[in-house]
Amino acid sequence: MTRPGRSWLASVLVCSAIAPPVAFAAPFLFVPNEQQKLNVIDLATNTIVTRITTESTTAGISVASQTNRVYVADAATGTLQVIDSTTNSTIATLNICPVPSVPAANPSGTRLVIPCHDSPAGPGGVIVLDTSTFNVSTVSTTGANVAIWDSQGARYYVSSRDRVTIYDGSTNAAIASLGVPPVAFGMAINQPGTRLFVASFGNPSTGTPPSISQIDLTSGLTIGSMMPSSEPTWITLNLIGNMLYVASAPADTMQVFFTGNNELAGAVSVPSGARPSALAVSQDGHRVYLEMAGRGYIQALQTSPPFLPVSSLFYGASGFAQGTFIGAGSSAPAAQAPGYLSGLWWNQSESGWGLQVTKRRNLIVATWFTYDDTGNQVWYISPNCAMGTAVSCSGTLYIVRGGKFFGGFDMSRARVEVAGSMQLQFNSVNSGVFGYTVGTQSRGVPITRQPVATTQTTPPMNFTDLWWNPNESGWGMTITHQPGNMFLAWYVYNSFNGEPAWLTSSCMTSANACDGTLYRTTGPPFNQPFNPSQVTVTPVGSVHISFTDPDNAVLTYTVDGVDGQKNITREVF
Repeated sequence: MTRPGRSWLASVLVCSAIAPPVAFAAPFLFVPNEQQKLNVIDLATNTIVTRITTESTTAGISVASQTNRVYVADAATGTLQVIDSTTNSTIATLNICPVPSVPAANPSGTRLVIPCHDSPAGPGGVIVLDTSTFNVSTVSTTGANVAIWDSQGARYYVSSRDRVTIYDGSTNAAIASLGVPPVAFGMAINQPGTRLFVASFGNPSTGTPPSISQIDLTSGLTIGSMMPSSEPTWITLNLIGNMLYVASAPADTMQVFFTGNNELAGAVSVPSGARPSALAVSQDGHRVYLEMAGRGYIQALQTSPPFLPVSSLFYGASGFAQGTFIGAGSSAPAAQAPGYLSGLWWNQSESGWGLQVTKRRNLIVATWFTYDDTGNQVWYISPNCAMGTAVSCSGTLYIVRGGKFFGGFDMSRARVEVAGSMQLQFNSVNSGVFGYTVGTQSRGVPITRQPVATTQTTPPMNFTDLWWNPNESGWGMTITHQPGNMFLAWYVYNSFNGEPAWLTSSCMTSANACDGTLYRTTGPPFNQPFNPSQVTVTPVGSVHISFTDPDNAVLTYTVDGVDGQKNITREVF
């Protein structure tokens, strides 16, 4: 297909990556930017080794080195992205709460605490995720900001407006509630678990200055305060716990305090507008990494006075990763995968038609395969469904006529016509509403993700996406990849009259390939109540796809006795 106003379209359903053998080791940094990418930085070489697709507004990150997972909370979509750090591929995207904040994994990586802000969309609270089953428990319904665990995994601590609540790590029972100055946000705890440091932004309207409280966890009493020059955006301790590093975005500084007497040990000024917003200490204790959200670069500094700069690395658009963003990782190349809403959607009571969604940044390409007034196949495409919010889009529907694929590709007589309009509103990662107008027909229909395998767990190497051949703009294939199976929807043209047509296959996977039978379908016109019993399915050939790397494949097919082979690649827009 050819995309109006853009290099042309191909339809698709696939996600993820084939990972060649790579070194897997610590330490790596995982740093998001505002281009919806998570930069994976190898600290041994000070280079960005790959970038992983994320969602719109990263709120916090937790690297769980023991289980090779990275958790990314997104404040705009209310989701938690789960990444396998050995392959740098997304293995799940979970609805958590309307506005999740900075999560924390326990030392063994088996449980993840996710604090949630209060918002107009719903109440906040504290959510605990079982990382092996993805089952969640709601521990509290009071708005929360940040979570951390002690080094033994026995307790976790959650900050809210003017207090820190301590929870039992096994039972999730609240043990104590400690009052602190407002607004409590970042926290740090020493290795023995005897001292807790709580950063508070303060409240100018009441004259409460920014501060960092040092709390004796044996008595629960505040035994001292540090007074930073501005809001303490994020804090962390060195390995032995005798120095606390404080990033202050408003003041463009990093201050360091001695924890023994709460006195200033030194300060580092950064360029105006750099806005240092997060920091982390290396696992050997020799470096502190300061993340400059305003300028989009990482500054490495010595952890001892005078805290001299060691190296820097520009990672692109501004963004920051509050939380634990340092840990085990790998140099495996991430696929140019689409966003979490991508895949095959349907209405279960109307089996026989479907909608393929491919999301990248703030744009959705939607391909709708259905039937015309005579019951013959037709596909419509919205190549520019612009997202007004993180969970909705609206765009124009087009139909492409006059193309030729089988017997020699030829789009010289093709014409693109406006067919109507469409809207999508997603209620969760698995449900939404599809609205359309084509001619005089308008409808809003509930849709859900269509299961194409027995389990919905995302495969380690996932190829869900829109695929095409950039040298033959005008046709395409969508792939929806689930364990053991890929559902293919192939958008081409009728050999007799050049009208849009589509073929499907339930393509069984083996290693980095799949094989299946191709089917041609007819059904009831979309402009009347849809009756699935009128859908007919006829086998017309076979298909084989071999994936050569995370973003490229070879398509081999036989259709109505015609053999062919095409190179295909993810369509990145």
